[in-house]
Amino acid sequence: MATTTRVEETGKDYSGESLESLALWTGGIPNVSFFSLVNCQIHGNIPGSFNTSSLQYLVLTGNHLEGAVPDLSKCTGMKQLMLGENSFSGFDNPAMFSSMPELATLHLNNLSMQGVEFGSLTLPYGLASLRADGSGFVGGSCDQIAAISTLQVF
Repeated sequence: MATTTRVEETGKDYSGESLESLALWTGGIPNVSFFSLVNCQIHGNIPGSFNTSSLQYLVLTGNHLEGAVPDLSKCTGMKQLMLGENSFSGFDNPAMFSSMPELATLHLNNLSMQGVEFGSLTLPYGLASLRADGSGFVGGSCDQIAAISTLQVF
């Protein structure tokens, strides 16, 4: 099976498909650097196999993903992580973002983070865009956000 480095779909109906099965179709996540499935009706959770150093762009906005966001701390070259408009309920490792020094875009908007402390997230200092609106985070620290001198969109 040939491998690919880029997977990108918007609006395609993948109802009944899991993220794991779609990842296997590409030759496996270790071979993918750009994975974007936006508004594709995917259900389930993000499998642990997405925790790989090759993944730089993960865009899963507008699906039906749930459960905890897995530890993605091996994604040290991650530049864009957009998980908004899903039903994630927490993080397996809220400090994982600190292992992503190149992360410029982090979108966690419109999730189901009821009771999750925003201050528990260890955010990288190079963020340019951060969205957490409508996610139900509690607490948070203005100092934590103010320390990100590169932040342009919040």
